[in-house]
Amino acid sequence: MATHHDKMKEELKSPQSTANAASQPTWDRSLFAATTFNLGPQTATIPHRDNGNLAFGLCAVYVCGGHQAENGGLLVFHDLKKAFRTRAGDLFIFPSALLTHSNTLVAAGAKRRSIVFWTAAEAVRFVDLGGRRMNQLLPEAQERQYNKEKALWDVYIENWPRSPKAQFDST
Repeated sequence: MATHHDKMKEELKSPQSTANAASQPTWDRSLFAATTFNLGPQTATIPHRDNGNLAFGLCAVYVCGGHQAENGGLLVFHDLKKAFRTRAGDLFIFPSALLTHSNTLVAAGAKRRSIVFWTAAEAVRFVDLGGRRMNQLLPEAQERQYNKEKALWDVYIENWPRSPKAQFDST
Protein backbone atom coordinates (compact mmCIF):
# COMPACT_ATOMS: atom_id res chain seq x y z
CA MET A 1 0.00 0.00 0.00
CA ALA A 2 2.85 2.42 0.80
CA THR A 3 4.29 2.04 -2.71
CA HIS A 4 0.86 2.66 -4.20
CA HIS A 5 0.44 5.76 -2.02
CA ASP A 6 3.89 7.13 -2.96
CA LYS A 7 3.04 6.68 -6.65
CA MET A 8 -0.21 8.58 -6.16
CA LYS A 9 1.48 11.49 -4.36
CA GLU A 10 4.20 11.80 -7.01
CA GLU A 11 1.61 11.75 -9.79
CA LEU A 12 -0.41 14.50 -8.14
CA LYS A 13 2.71 16.68 -7.71
CA SER A 14 3.92 16.16 -11.27
CA PRO A 15 3.70 19.21 -13.57
CA GLN A 16 2.37 16.84 -16.23
CA SER A 17 -0.39 15.62 -13.92
CA THR A 18 -3.89 15.78 -15.30
CA ALA A 19 -5.14 16.31 -11.74
CA ASN A 20 -6.09 19.84 -10.79
CA ALA A 21 -4.81 21.85 -7.82
CA ALA A 22 -7.71 20.70 -5.64
CA SER A 23 -6.34 17.16 -5.88
CA GLN A 24 -3.03 18.04 -4.25
CA PRO A 25 -2.23 16.12 -1.06
CA THR A 26 -3.02 18.03 2.15
CA TRP A 27 0.37 17.44 3.77
CA ASP A 28 3.57 16.70 1.90
CA ARG A 29 4.86 14.15 4.41
CA SER A 30 1.53 12.53 5.30
CA LEU A 31 0.59 8.95 4.51
CA PHE A 32 -2.94 10.19 3.85
CA ALA A 33 -4.39 12.19 0.99
CA ALA A 34 -6.91 14.18 3.03
CA THR A 35 -7.47 15.72 6.45
CA THR A 36 -10.67 16.73 8.24
CA PHE A 37 -10.71 19.06 11.25
CA ASN A 38 -13.71 18.42 13.53
CA LEU A 39 -13.70 21.57 15.63
CA GLY A 40 -16.68 20.82 17.85
CA PRO A 41 -17.01 21.88 20.58
CA GLN A 42 -18.88 18.56 20.68
CA THR A 43 -17.57 16.16 18.04
CA ALA A 44 -19.87 13.15 17.93
CA THR A 45 -21.08 10.90 15.12
CA ILE A 46 -23.76 8.33 14.45
CA PRO A 47 -22.64 4.76 13.64
CA HIS A 48 -21.23 4.71 10.12
CA ARG A 49 -18.63 3.30 7.75
CA ASP A 50 -16.63 5.69 5.61
CA ASN A 51 -17.60 3.96 2.38
CA GLY A 52 -15.87 6.55 0.20
CA ASN A 53 -12.51 5.86 1.87
CA LEU A 54 -9.97 3.48 0.48
CA ALA A 55 -11.22 0.09 1.72
CA PHE A 56 -7.77 -1.45 2.09
CA GLY A 57 -6.41 1.73 3.63
CA LEU A 58 -6.44 3.06 7.13
CA CYS A 59 -7.86 6.15 8.79
CA ALA A 60 -6.18 7.95 11.68
CA VAL A 61 -8.17 9.86 14.29
CA TYR A 62 -6.25 12.22 16.57
CA VAL A 63 -8.29 13.30 19.60
CA CYS A 64 -8.03 16.93 20.75
CA GLY A 65 -9.82 19.02 23.35
CA GLY A 66 -9.82 19.28 27.07
CA HIS A 67 -12.27 16.52 28.04
CA GLN A 68 -11.39 13.81 30.52
CA ALA A 69 -11.79 10.17 29.49
CA GLU A 70 -14.42 9.59 32.20
CA ASN A 71 -16.61 12.41 30.77
CA GLY A 72 -17.66 10.55 27.62
CA GLY A 73 -16.37 10.87 24.10
CA LEU A 74 -16.14 7.11 23.58
CA LEU A 75 -14.88 5.79 20.24
CA VAL A 76 -17.17 2.82 19.54
CA PHE A 77 -16.44 0.00 17.09
CA HIS A 78 -19.85 -1.61 16.66
CA ASP A 79 -18.76 -4.65 14.60
CA LEU A 80 -16.14 -5.50 17.22
CA LYS A 81 -18.45 -4.71 20.16
CA LYS A 82 -15.68 -2.54 21.65
CA ALA A 83 -15.66 1.01 22.99
CA PHE A 84 -12.59 3.03 23.95
CA ARG A 85 -12.43 6.01 26.29
CA THR A 86 -10.66 8.87 24.58
CA ARG A 87 -8.61 11.77 25.85
CA ALA A 88 -6.63 14.54 24.20
CA GLY A 89 -3.52 13.17 22.53
CA ASP A 90 -4.95 9.72 21.71
CA LEU A 91 -4.42 8.40 18.20
CA PHE A 92 -6.59 5.64 16.76
CA ILE A 93 -5.71 3.98 13.44
CA PHE A 94 -8.26 1.65 11.85
CA PRO A 95 -9.90 0.70 8.51
CA SER A 96 -12.79 3.17 8.64
CA ALA A 97 -14.35 1.90 5.41
CA LEU A 98 -14.66 -1.60 6.86
CA LEU A 99 -15.58 -1.07 10.52
CA THR A 100 -18.82 0.55 11.69
CA HIS A 101 -17.76 3.21 14.17
CA SER A 102 -19.06 6.25 16.04
CA ASN A 103 -18.12 8.50 18.90
CA THR A 104 -20.32 9.65 21.74
CA LEU A 105 -20.91 13.10 23.19
CA VAL A 106 -18.80 14.35 26.06
CA ALA A 107 -20.28 15.78 29.26
CA ALA A 108 -21.88 19.24 29.19
CA GLY A 109 -19.23 21.95 29.17
CA ALA A 110 -16.46 19.58 28.05
CA LYS A 111 -14.90 19.96 24.61
CA ARG A 112 -13.87 17.17 22.25
CA ARG A 113 -12.33 17.84 18.88
CA SER A 114 -10.54 15.59 16.42
CA ILE A 115 -8.34 15.62 13.38
CA VAL A 116 -9.00 12.79 10.94
CA PHE A 117 -6.54 11.67 8.26
CA TRP A 118 -7.87 9.53 5.40
CA THR A 119 -7.64 8.69 1.71
CA ALA A 120 -10.58 8.60 -0.67
CA ALA A 121 -10.77 5.54 -2.91
CA GLU A 122 -11.63 7.73 -5.89
CA ALA A 123 -8.37 9.69 -5.51
CA VAL A 124 -6.34 6.50 -5.85
CA ARG A 125 -8.42 5.33 -8.80
CA PHE A 126 -8.09 8.75 -10.46
CA VAL A 127 -4.30 8.51 -10.33
CA ASP A 128 -4.32 4.86 -11.45
CA LEU A 129 -6.39 5.87 -14.46
CA GLY A 130 -4.03 8.66 -15.46
CA GLY A 131 -6.30 11.49 -14.34
CA ARG A 132 -9.51 9.99 -15.67
CA ARG A 133 -12.67 8.75 -14.00
CA MET A 134 -14.00 5.23 -14.44
CA ASN A 135 -16.97 6.43 -16.52
CA GLN A 136 -14.54 7.93 -19.05
CA LEU A 137 -13.17 4.48 -19.92
CA LEU A 138 -14.40 2.06 -22.53
CA PRO A 139 -16.22 -0.95 -21.06
CA GLU A 140 -13.20 -3.24 -21.63
CA ALA A 141 -10.91 -0.84 -19.75
CA GLN A 142 -13.45 -0.56 -16.92
CA GLU A 143 -13.44 -4.36 -16.62
CA ARG A 144 -9.61 -4.45 -16.52
CA GLN A 145 -9.59 -1.78 -13.80
CA TYR A 146 -12.21 -3.64 -11.80
CA ASN A 147 -10.14 -6.86 -12.01
CA LYS A 148 -7.00 -4.97 -10.96
CA GLU A 149 -8.79 -3.49 -7.94
CA LYS A 150 -10.25 -6.88 -6.98
CA ALA A 151 -6.79 -8.48 -7.14
CA LEU A 152 -5.42 -5.71 -4.92
CA TRP A 153 -8.28 -6.26 -2.48
CA ASP A 154 -7.61 -10.02 -2.43
CA VAL A 155 -3.93 -9.41 -1.58
CA TYR A 156 -4.95 -7.00 1.16
CA ILE A 157 -7.41 -9.44 2.75
CA GLU A 158 -4.90 -12.27 2.52
CA ASN A 159 -2.31 -10.19 4.37
CA TRP A 160 -4.66 -8.63 6.93
CA PRO A 161 -3.47 -9.54 10.44
CA ARG A 162 -5.96 -11.62 12.31
CA SER A 163 -6.24 -13.29 15.64
CA PRO A 164 -6.53 -17.09 15.85
CA LYS A 165 -10.21 -16.60 16.76
CA ALA A 166 -11.01 -14.39 13.76
CA GLN A 167 -13.33 -15.88 11.19
CA PHE A 168 -13.92 -14.18 7.84
CA ASP A 169 -16.58 -15.08 5.34
CA SER A 170 -15.43 -14.02 1.85
CA THR A 171 -18.92 -14.31 0.33
